[in-house]
Amino acid sequence: MLKVTIPASRTSRTPSPKTSLNDMTTIGHVAFTGLQSTLCVIKDMAGNVGIPGLYAGIAGLEIIVSVSQQFLANDERISRLLERIMGLDIMLQGFQAGGPLPQQIYQRVAKLVLSWENEATKISELRDRGGVIKWFTAKRDGVMLEEILDSINQSIQDFLLECAFNTEIGVHRLQHDISELKRLTKHNLTLLQASKSTGPSMSSPNTATSGENIMKRLEPNDPVFLEVHSYFNDRWLRDPELKRPTIKAIYQVSSWSDRGSGHLQKYSAYRSELRKALPNNRLIEEPLFHTHHATRQCALGDDLSETISPCYKSSCSLCHILRCDFRDDLVRKSSKSMWGSGFYLTTASNKASYYSRNGDNHSPNQAALLSKVLVGIPKLVSARDSSLRAPPPGTHSIKAITKDQGGEVIYSERVVYRADAICPWVLILYQF
Repeated sequence: MLKVTIPASRTSRTPSPKTSLNDMTTIGHVAFTGLQSTLCVIKDMAGNVGIPGLYAGIAGLEIIVSVSQQFLANDERISRLLERIMGLDIMLQGFQAGGPLPQQIYQRVAKLVLSWENEATKISELRDRGGVIKWFTAKRDGVMLEEILDSINQSIQDFLLECAFNTEIGVHRLQHDISELKRLTKHNLTLLQASKSTGPSMSSPNTATSGENIMKRLEPNDPVFLEVHSYFNDRWLRDPELKRPTIKAIYQVSSWSDRGSGHLQKYSAYRSELRKALPNNRLIEEPLFHTHHATRQCALGDDLSETISPCYKSSCSLCHILRCDFRDDLVRKSSKSMWGSGFYLTTASNKASYYSRNGDNHSPNQAALLSKVLVGIPKLVSARDSSLRAPPPGTHSIKAITKDQGGEVIYSERVVYRADAICPWVLILYQF
């Protein structure tokens, strides 16, 4: 089983975008030194083949940050990238401590360093012509550099989120197997004792309690907390009506009930099916926020307990999702919705906040649920079609085009039509 151990000494985060240029240069040196040493060890772990372009990739990343620091001053993209680099170092150290490097991780790291080298080549060619200062004074060229930074930031973040989530699936499955073994062992001992004293027992294994999905509050230095925190803030798009809130707590599903484990197995099977059918499409799975039908009718997480479990209120649709209970009338949009009867999600955390409801519980917090979603090949749509009950043939989900590109929605909208395409992951509690 894949095991990730997080070194406690390197879980600090980069200062805010207001950090001075000198400070960012120092932070950058630390980040690159750590990442380079970690990747070198991983290269040795990978054997004689190594990671192609490892040193060229690291050098390329340094060029990108160096030029960006020089010409974009204190742009938040730079500090965010340095933050991502340090997070990548922490995650890779965890894989290093956990045993042999998984093949899928090796392949992803190789793609990352190759992309760093390619992007740096674009910048280096222009710099070597001697006109880099003039080049960067043009608005379109500044935008190009910003796009390069955004692209690298996003690729590293996607990698970190995928590593964090996929690692957890293995851990959760093992935890469930151990729990089930303990339950059956205890039950068999009870039957044995009963048969010795009073004859055959009339009880059945089905009468055992099925347990609950349990969520654990993450510490601020936990890698999953850090990545989810950044993801929530980065995806809070500029909104004239909502300022970006403060995150109070992040809870992650840490163990699964019988229902939850069954749903997780279906999700894993569907993911394997998609990966087999789409071997070259690595974006079949995305972290998405729930929008419609995520009302919280309880005070889940308000007391900041170490662990929490979803409630059983019939009207609390948020807890129904957390329990992997996807009954249609609570969590699926009706057939009158823009793209028919399906599960509606988004990449924009501010849009999710519009649909965050507390019911009658008067909670000081609002809740956003981030799930891992199997989007497969999405169908791009610009006009509503409320007749849909499934994605068009050859696709697996709906991706709505936003108004700025000629569509009907202001912010991102995704729709999937099968419950096993959704796996609850983390609950974010925040306040304005």
